[in-house]
Amino acid sequence: MVAEHGNSARGLKRHLQGLVGIPRFRQRLLQEARVVEDTEQLALPMSLQLVILPFVQLQDNECNDVALALAQQDQDELELLLQRPVDPNTHAKDGTSPLHRAMDGRYWETVRLLVEAGVDVDETCRSTGLTPLGKAFYERHLDMARFLLDSRAQVDKARTKDGSTPLLLVSECGYRDSVQLLVASRAALDATRARDGSTPLLRATERGHVKVVELLIGARANLDIARTDDGKTPLIRALDCENSEIIRLLIEARSDLEKESAKNGTTPLLRACERGRANLVRRLLDARAEADRCHGKTGWTPLQTCVTHRQVDIARMLLEARADLNKESTTDGRTPLLRAVEHGIPDMVQFLVEAKADPQKAHDGRAPLFRASARGDLTMVRQLVLGRADLDAVAAGTTPLLEAVESGHPRTVQFLIDSRADLEKPGHDDTAPLLRACELRKYALVSLLLEQRADVNKKRGADGETATSRARLACGYSEIVRALAEVQAHAKGAC
Repeated sequence: MVAEHGNSARGLKRHLQGLVGIPRFRQRLLQEARVVEDTEQLALPMSLQLVILPFVQLQDNECNDVALALAQQDQDELELLLQRPVDPNTHAKDGTSPLHRAMDGRYWETVRLLVEAGVDVDETCRSTGLTPLGKAFYERHLDMARFLLDSRAQVDKARTKDGSTPLLLVSECGYRDSVQLLVASRAALDATRARDGSTPLLRATERGHVKVVELLIGARANLDIARTDDGKTPLIRALDCENSEIIRLLIEARSDLEKESAKNGTTPLLRACERGRANLVRRLLDARAEADRCHGKTGWTPLQTCVTHRQVDIARMLLEARADLNKESTTDGRTPLLRAVEHGIPDMVQFLVEAKADPQKAHDGRAPLFRASARGDLTMVRQLVLGRADLDAVAAGTTPLLEAVESGHPRTVQFLIDSRADLEKPGHDDTAPLLRACELRKYALVSLLLEQRADVNKKRGADGETATSRARLACGYSEIVRALAEVQAHAKGAC
């Protein structure tokens, strides 16, 4: 005892405080009937009596003055007040505690006396919701933080308004020295904030604090806990922020490369593809991220994501990583090539065709050439034909040529015919292209098909209609009927 506290009466009281848990200010030492003063030197060994005093009962009108006085900087006055003894947790009328007032004023010796007097070191501030320890760390008063930790302040008591622990707060602010002290004090590395599920690692990642991220990873923080509001992991958040150094740290620490965002189902690789960041895609692929992992909600592969975002360079990287060129979406069954056609992206269609994508693979039987013909996109039609798409395939009751006719695209019709599409190939109801053009009253297409010698007398199996009979029914004696009649007359004359 003497070595630690000296041989004064005050030293003995401090020693007893550790044994009985009663602050020295409430202790009285008696030698026979005499009160031993704190400053007296004790001639040990000696016989003394210990008396424990209750706190004095304050009147309501006294509490505010006492609370304010307890937060003063004058140590002698404070010592006298605590010796009465008054409760160090007495609050002012505005609800503030002496300890928080002393912390705000940076009266560190006052803080030490209040703690010695048994003040509640974990009481939260009414205005900020912070504990004294949280405030000390947040304001970077590390000596005071160490003192409060030594005084058994709760290292993980969270701020009341949002549930942020001291470690989360200082990680968010990038205070590496504070983070280091809290980690050494065994703060919970993965404590989550109530409002959004953030962890210290997530907040440090989002704010771009590389040194703090490195420290937390070294302390073995969980790398894959996701936020509860958007479901994003630290790696996905780092990709959002495009912080290459933090991405490197997380990948090297073996963050889960395939973990999906709980909210929208994206993976790190999908996110990098969505953002069009080739360098990040390369880093993830080098770390062996799965090149064909489908999006949890859309069902798209990374390659399909690149297709719709027109990212040929990234698509090439994915193919080099052996992504499946023809893998279908798990939700709608579309292939990358079909999606490129539907979105009208000729350069991507060309890239996929040259990479040997299957031009016949279809979602509902209608292969990419059907869609391109219906759009009338001659560039894409030409690319698909060069890729050996079947010109005469029948699906959903139609052919590519019929699609072009029904959509009214003469140039596409001409190209398909020049490419040797079957002029007479009928659809589901046995309707040939010429008959369909007549039904739709498309004179330009009728003329084009007649020039290519489409059969004007070909009958539809279901009702026996020909191009001429159908044109009369649909249009009366129109220019289409006259054109058909001229062809028939010419045919008879030739005979």
